[in-house]
Amino acid sequence: MSCSIASEDDLTRRFALPIQYIVPFTSRKNSVFLVRYHGKLAVCKHFKSVESAQKEWTLLFRLKSIGIPAPNPITLFGNWSIREFVDGVPISDLIDMDSHNIRWITPLAIWLYSFHRYVNLKLGDVNLRNFIFQEENRAIYAIDFEDVSQGNPLEDIGDLVVHILTHRPEFTDNKFRMATTLIKSYSDIAKISRKSIINELYDAFLRAAVRRRNLSILNFFHFVKKIDSLLEPSI
Repeated sequence: MSCSIASEDDLTRRFALPIQYIVPFTSRKNSVFLVRYHGKLAVCKHFKSVESAQKEWTLLFRLKSIGIPAPNPITLFGNWSIREFVDGVPISDLIDMDSHNIRWITPLAIWLYSFHRYVNLKLGDVNLRNFIFQEENRAIYAIDFEDVSQGNPLEDIGDLVVHILTHRPEFTDNKFRMATTLIKSYSDIAKISRKSIINELYDAFLRAAVRRRNLSILNFFHFVKKIDSLLEPSI
């Protein structure tokens, strides 16, 4: 769903600051705009509540303080915020441009492990478009933190594997390669059993089925078993 449209005057009035409106981003949850603020590209975000805005704002400062790549917060006004624009390519677009490119997978696994270990939360929304890859320094930035909560961090990995496998074209050999590479990378970095991630995949597929209503439950076991078999020689 496209975000709602706000004019340059609307944004300027709300912040009492000169903001050059550029274009709205696509967002399912909020209104998000690319703007020019003090001559630099920035992202202006309108949250549904002040609490949601403050929650993400506080976390951005926390991530900055511990060195986990995320947009720098600039200013907050009620349920509106302005933050740094992160240049790079969303992973969803990167897969569309080059389905054989897996250079982003290890940096993503490192980012997720750092977030899970040092923030001690799960990200929640691991849609591929919420991760920006900077090719020149092989860095990953996450850009959406509204759904962050307490919980099992392996849910993020399971949900991310499902997002990868169901990114069109779905369930190709390349998608299984990406999924298994992510599992290997994260399990090696976190020093956990790959079987623990495999076990989480069943619940991840069930969550996807409820959310999307277009995945056959009869295929869940087949997909998970295939990943398990691809991982088996190196477990």
